[in-house]
Amino acid sequence: MEDIKDSLAFKGVAERLTLGITRILENMPGVVDVRFAEREPAEKRSLLSWEQKNTCILPEDLRDFYLTTDGFTLTWSVKLDNECVPLGCMMVNSVARLCPLLQPVSIFSLPNAPSLADLDWEENGTESGSEHAPAAPHFDSRSRIFELDSCGGSGKVCLVYKNCTPGVVAQKSEIWFLDRSLYWHFLTATFTSYYRLMITHLGLPEWQYAFTQYGPSPQAKQWASLYQPLTFSSDLSLADPAGDSYLNKLDPTKAFKGKAKVPAPKKKQSAQCNLGSTAKSQGIGKFIALDFARRGARVILACRSESRGTAALKEIKEKTGNSDIHLRLVDLSSLDSVREFAKGILEDEKALHILVNNAGVSGLPRQITKDGFDMCFATNHLGPFLLTNLLLDLMKHSTPARIVTLSSVNHKKGQVDFSHFHGENLTYYMDKVYNHTKLHNIICTNELARRLQGTGVTANSVHPGVVMTEVMRHYPFIVRFLFSLIGFFFFKSPEEGAVSSIYCAVAEETEGITGKYFDSDCSMVLPAPLARDAALAVKDFEICERLTSKL
Repeated sequence: MEDIKDSLAFKGVAERLTLGITRILENMPGVVDVRFAEREPAEKRSLLSWEQKNTCILPEDLRDFYLTTDGFTLTWSVKLDNECVPLGCMMVNSVARLCPLLQPVSIFSLPNAPSLADLDWEENGTESGSEHAPAAPHFDSRSRIFELDSCGGSGKVCLVYKNCTPGVVAQKSEIWFLDRSLYWHFLTATFTSYYRLMITHLGLPEWQYAFTQYGPSPQAKQWASLYQPLTFSSDLSLADPAGDSYLNKLDPTKAFKGKAKVPAPKKKQSAQCNLGSTAKSQGIGKFIALDFARRGARVILACRSESRGTAALKEIKEKTGNSDIHLRLVDLSSLDSVREFAKGILEDEKALHILVNNAGVSGLPRQITKDGFDMCFATNHLGPFLLTNLLLDLMKHSTPARIVTLSSVNHKKGQVDFSHFHGENLTYYMDKVYNHTKLHNIICTNELARRLQGTGVTANSVHPGVVMTEVMRHYPFIVRFLFSLIGFFFFKSPEEGAVSSIYCAVAEETEGITGKYFDSDCSMVLPAPLARDAALAVKDFEICERLTSKL
């Protein structure tokens, strides 16, 4: 039996899967008892078993959903005359309950109701005397229909595969609504769009009838007027459920796409690759290394702290059984240390297929390194820049090879002022310096990618997401406390934050892609305009070359 608990106990889970609607419900006057059913992800073998049994391929977005949560239930009530009255219900059946819709003739016995005769639209499919009956499509035995939601007895939301051929796996599906009069109504072409509809309509009674010609019942309309759905309008019957003018911009894929889309490396990379990676002793870096180790890779941890690096080394070996994990010490703020580290790699390693630059410090007071650079710029940008360039020849001889640099969405707040490198014209407060360094990360990565065209080495930058790590350890205590409190509910874990970097480093889909910026959900997006300025990139790269080579 599913474990239904108060949404406050699982606020982080509920916020992610309901796209924040739980907060809206909890703040609505009269709304009480918002309850979310926490469920474990479905096993991949159960999805495969379902597909084999029903000779249908689950759409990718629905598969991603099930790999995040095996079904979905959120209910809420209202308080009337001191009594708690159940009202809203949002539900998606589990894989086990995604059953074929029974289609005996007796069920579809109303005159001119869907007779399952064929799959075409009827020109005159209305019941005699019924002005509001729609021209319904007829689904016959060639269709495969599965129940997603029983709608509390007021109808059925179904996953429909049309025009299926016996013995042939069906692939294309749509979401349809079968009302209580047994008429079919098209809802959406994808599960993602339907999920958005369900969430934004708050699970109000009969909300699906807003997409029929006759609309919800008078009582349902009264409830809708009291608890206005986020996208309700006066002309719902004319609304296009797939139109941007009607839907808001909520993106359900961000709620469940990350964990479902497991990066799949090419076999030749999964067992034999040396990984040079910066700042891997904790946080995101440790989970990147852990993933690589599970793939059978030879992993080199590049860490500043010997104690933390040793602890990470031990943990990775114990969890993966991979003994080919090695620790090397490096201080990225010191160019001499970077050169010494690179020298050791070049002397001892025969190949380097993947380099992940995962350095990030923020909130430091003004500190100038012995090389004359701001500490944050040296650690976050100049050190990794030098290391990457020193290892390029080895990577060119190890092709195909990939360079992944962790940047941040905060690069959009950054500015380019080359005096920043030396600690001039900087405001040392919170993440202001950090934002500048992350902008330089993307700019120089893009220029590096241009210079590496045709070599077999690619270079991309990635945003890991807003992650609970120690990057803010230098912030004031009250700021760290507040971020920790908020982050517990809304931020990603370091393990989740590692997904986009792993995807760029090993996924077949990213093979050959270079000079791009990836968001935390593994999607390719445009960085800020400054990061796309080709002339600025050339200048920035050349200045960084001069600064790191003359010392």
